[in-house]
Amino acid sequence: MGKNKGGKGGNQRGGSQNAAVNLSDYFGTRDRFEKKLPGLQKLFDPSNCEIHVVRPSFNRPVQNERHAVYSNHFQVTLPKEQLYQYHVVGMDPPPPEKKDQSKEEEPPNDGSDSEQQGASKEEESPAAGSNSEQQGASTEDKSPKEESDSEQQVASEEPEEESLSRRAKRLLLDSFIKKSPVLTAEKANFATDDMSVIVAWKDLSAIYQKDSAEETILEEHDVKLGSSSKAHTYKLQLKFIGEVDTKSFQKICAGDVSKLPYELSTKNTVPHALNIIISHATRNNKDQRAENFSVGGKKCYQVNTRKPSHGLEIYSGFFSTIKTSMGTPLLNVNRTTGLFLPGNKRVDTFAAEYKAGWQKALIGTRVAVLYQKVKKAEEIARLHPSNQNLFKERTIKGFGLIPSKQTFTMIDADKNETVTSVRKYLKDRYEIDFTDNLPCVDLGSGKKDDHAWFPADKLEILPYQPFRLAAPPDVTSDMIAHARKSPAESCIEILDSKLTFLGLQNRSDGTSPVPADFAIKPDMVAIPVKVMNAPKVTYVDAKGQESKAAVEVGAWNLSNQNLLSPGRLRGDVWVVHSSPVDAGQAQNWGKALFTEMKIYKIKVPADTRIRTIELPDLKRSNFDDAFKQIPQGSLVIYLNPDNKAQHASKFAYSKQCGDQTYGLQTICLTADKMTKLDSGESKAKFKDYMANAILKINLKLGGYNHKVELIGFNANGQNKNWMKERNKLETMILGADVTHTGPKATPKTPSLASVVGSVEGDFGTYGGSMRAQRANSELIADFKGMVIERLQAWSKRNENRWPSQILYYRDGVDEGQYSQVRKEEVEKIKDAFAECIELDKKEREMKEGKEKKGKGKKGKEETPEPPKVTAVIVAKRHHTRFYPTQVMNKGTGGNCEPGTVIDVGVTDPVYFDFFLQSHDAIQGTAKPSHYFVLKNEIDLTAEQLQEFTYRLCYTYVRATRSVSYAPPAYYADRLCERGRSYCKDFLDGTYRKTSKQSTDHAWKEAWGPNKNPWHKNLDDTMFWM
Repeated sequence: MGKNKGGKGGNQRGGSQNAAVNLSDYFGTRDRFEKKLPGLQKLFDPSNCEIHVVRPSFNRPVQNERHAVYSNHFQVTLPKEQLYQYHVVGMDPPPPEKKDQSKEEEPPNDGSDSEQQGASKEEESPAAGSNSEQQGASTEDKSPKEESDSEQQVASEEPEEESLSRRAKRLLLDSFIKKSPVLTAEKANFATDDMSVIVAWKDLSAIYQKDSAEETILEEHDVKLGSSSKAHTYKLQLKFIGEVDTKSFQKICAGDVSKLPYELSTKNTVPHALNIIISHATRNNKDQRAENFSVGGKKCYQVNTRKPSHGLEIYSGFFSTIKTSMGTPLLNVNRTTGLFLPGNKRVDTFAAEYKAGWQKALIGTRVAVLYQKVKKAEEIARLHPSNQNLFKERTIKGFGLIPSKQTFTMIDADKNETVTSVRKYLKDRYEIDFTDNLPCVDLGSGKKDDHAWFPADKLEILPYQPFRLAAPPDVTSDMIAHARKSPAESCIEILDSKLTFLGLQNRSDGTSPVPADFAIKPDMVAIPVKVMNAPKVTYVDAKGQESKAAVEVGAWNLSNQNLLSPGRLRGDVWVVHSSPVDAGQAQNWGKALFTEMKIYKIKVPADTRIRTIELPDLKRSNFDDAFKQIPQGSLVIYLNPDNKAQHASKFAYSKQCGDQTYGLQTICLTADKMTKLDSGESKAKFKDYMANAILKINLKLGGYNHKVELIGFNANGQNKNWMKERNKLETMILGADVTHTGPKATPKTPSLASVVGSVEGDFGTYGGSMRAQRANSELIADFKGMVIERLQAWSKRNENRWPSQILYYRDGVDEGQYSQVRKEEVEKIKDAFAECIELDKKEREMKEGKEKKGKGKKGKEETPEPPKVTAVIVAKRHHTRFYPTQVMNKGTGGNCEPGTVIDVGVTDPVYFDFFLQSHDAIQGTAKPSHYFVLKNEIDLTAEQLQEFTYRLCYTYVRATRSVSYAPPAYYADRLCERGRSYCKDFLDGTYRKTSKQSTDHAWKEAWGPNKNPWHKNLDDTMFWM
C-alpha cells in the first residue's frame, strides 16, 4: 500500500466517532450473509431479466489489519406502527380551450441534474402565495368585483396545458386537505409529498368507516386552480393504496428473501414512504425555519451559507434518503451545494448583474409585484395590519418590448376595444414611475394571446428558487470552491448538524412530526474495507526492454520511460493558429512537440516538415479553407486562443473539419497556456504539457502508451488467467454511454449514444461507434448495430477469430432502468454476435465461390459458440461517501487510498454490487464509483471482478494516474463528448432554422453521410481521446 500523505485526512472528531472502530457488527453481518448466499443463489433465474446476479462471494479483508471507513450513513429504526399509503387522484391537466386549438410552445425546461450546476429539475421553490388578480396591463381588463380566495378556496395558480407543476399540485393538495374534515383533524398523523401522496401512521379508512381495500375511494371534492375568473375545477378523490409493508422490507435488508426478484412494490414503496415522512418533517420544521429551507423532497439548505456569485446565489446544505442496505435500513446523508436565483432582488437589478441571457434565466420564476391597486392596498391594510407588503405573486412566462412600445388591446364593459401601450396604461391607472429601458415581463397564463405585462423594475424575485440553466463558467468555479471540503471537514459538518435539520425531533410544542419509534441513530456507520495493491505499470526503457514505472498513491511519471507501442506519423505536422500567435511562434511550438514525439520514439518520416497556417479570423469558413490544404496522413495541431466559453465553438470547428470533413488526426492545444508555460521558471511545466500531448498523439497515430498486469489475483492465490485460454486472446471489453441535450438545445435535437470496444489483449486500444437517437432516451436504440461494428473490428485485429467472453461496462443508468438495460442491451450482445457470424460466413462464401464439380465438399465448418457475457452498471451519480479512520493510510487529499473496495454494509442485501474508489482525489471528498452486476456468465468472483476493475483503471490511455471509474465507460463518455462538438450549434441553441430547411434535414447534414458521424479514415483509431 502507498504511504500516508494525507496528514489530516479522515475523521478528526472526538467522541464516539473517534473511538476505536467497532467492526464486529459488520464482520458479523458479512458472516451471516455468507451463510445465506447458497440459498439465495438457488433463487437466481438467469432467463428472467428482472432478476439480477446474486452476490457470488465477498472480498474478505484481513481482520487483524482492521481496515475500516466511516460512511455517511446512519442506522434507521423503523416505526412499529403500521403505515398506510393514500393517493389524491384527478390532477390531470385540463383540456385545451375549444375556442383556440393552437398551442404555443411551453417555456424550456431549464432543469439541471448536477449538484455543481444547481438544484434538480424535480425541485420547486418553497415560496407560495396568493395572486387572486391580474393587475398588470392585460389583454383583457378585468372588473375588480371578485370574491376572495378564502371564500372560494381557489388554489392560486394558472393551469398548465400539458402538465401541472409541482407547485400547482401542492396547492391542489393543500386545498383538498382544507376541504376534508378528516384530513384536517388528522394532520398530526400523516405526511405528504406535497403533490399527491399521503403516508399515514393511523388507519384513515377506519375513520371513514370503509374497508381497507386497495383503490377504495374514501372522499372526493371539487377544487379550483387558477385566478377566480379563469379557474379550472379538478374533481379530486382520496384513494387508499395499501399498507406499507415495513416488516417485509426489514426482511429484505436482512437477506431473508424467499423469491426473486424482490417485490418491487415492497422494496421501493417503503423507502419512498419513509422519505416522504422525513421530507414532510423537514419542510414543516418551524423551529428551524429561519435557519433552513427545503427544496424538493430530499434537500435542505442552510440560510447562513449564502454566497453571492455573478448575480446568482450559492447555498450549501444536506441531501438525505433512505436506502435498502445489507443488514439494516440506512439513512444516507451528504453535503450538497445548490445554485439559486437572488431572493428579494428586483428584476431590473438582476438583469444588470447577470447580464447576457437574463431573460431566459427568469422564465418560470416566481416574482412579487411591488404595487397594488388602491382598493387592493386598502383591503390588505384591513386584513393584514401587521404586513403592509403582502404583494401579489406571479410566475414569469415571457418577455415583450419596452413599456412605451409594448401594446395590448383593452376591452371595456361594452366590449369596445382600445389599443394602448403598457407605459400609458400603468401611468394613467396607477400613477407610478418606472424605467423604460427593459422589456416588459409577461405574468399571464403562458397561453397564446393571454398576456399580462408588467415593468421589470416593479417586480421582485421571491427567495430560494433554484436556478434552472447550466451554471455560467465563473459561477461554476465559485460553486466548486464553495462545495470543496476535505473528508474530515465533510464528516464533521454532517455530524455537527446532529441531523436536526431533518426535523424528526419533537417540536417546541411537544408534538412529534413522525410515527412513534421511528428514529435515526446519530452515529455514522463504520464498515470494514479491503485496500487492494496497485498493479505494475509497464513501459519500455531506452534499450526497448519492458520497464516498470513506480506507482505511488495511484500515480506515476514518465521519467526515463518510453511508450510501449509507438504510433506512426505518415505526413507532416501542420500548426493552425490565429492572432496573437504569429507564424514564428507557431513554428517553434510545432518543432518542440515534434522533438517530444521523437524522444518518445513515435515513428516519423525522415523528411517530416513543420508547416503553419494562420487563420485571418475564427469564422467557420476559414477553418474549412485551412483544413482543405492539409494532405491525408498529416497531424494537425490547432492552437485555440484560450479555454474560455467564447472559444469553445472554435474547438468544435477544428473537430468538425478534422474528424468529419477531411479525416485528419487533430489535437487542440491552448495558446495562452503555452505562452505562460514557455517562459522562465515554467519550462519544466511546458515539457510536462507537451508530454501529456504526446500521450494523446500516440493514440491517434495507432499506438498505445502502457499496459498493466491484469492477471494473477484470484482468491486462493493461484495464477489463473480467466481472460486467456490456450495462449489465445479471447476476452473483449465493451463500454457504453448516452449523452442528452440541455435546456439551451434546439427543439428536436437528439441524444447521442456511443459504444466502444477493445481490440487487443492489453486493453490499451479501443474502437468506437456512435448513433443519434430519440432525445432524452437513456436506452441505446441501435445497440446491436454498434456492437456488430465493435465485434468486427475485434475480429479483424485478431486473425478473424471471435471473442469467447465479453465484459460490458455501462455508464449512467438509474436503478429503475437496470432490467430494461439488460433486456434491450445486454441480451442483444449475443444477437449481434450471431449476426456477425452469419455475415462472416456469407462474405467468405462469396469470396470462395461455389466449389468446383468433382473436387468434393469441404468438411462442415465449426460455428463459434456464443460468448459468455458479464455486464456491469457503473454509477457515479450517488451520495455515498467514505471517510478513512485514523488507523488507515490515506491518499493525498486525506481521502481513502486508491484501491479501497466496499461490498458489505452499504451495499445491496442480495444482488452483486460494490463500491470502489480507484483514484486519488487531491482536493475535496472523493466520490467512489458504484458497480452493479446485471449478468455474470463469465462466473467471476467478487474478488476477481473488483480487482480486475481496479487494475483496469490504471490502463486509462491518456493519463499517468488511475482514474475514478472503469476506462471503457470513460472512453464511451469521451466519445459522446466528441459527438457534441459535431452538433454544437444544435446543443447550445445557436442553430437557426430557415424556411427552406427543417431541423431534421439540417441535423442529418451536420451528422454526415456515414453511420458514424466521422470520416472513415478515423475508424480504427482512438481519434476522440
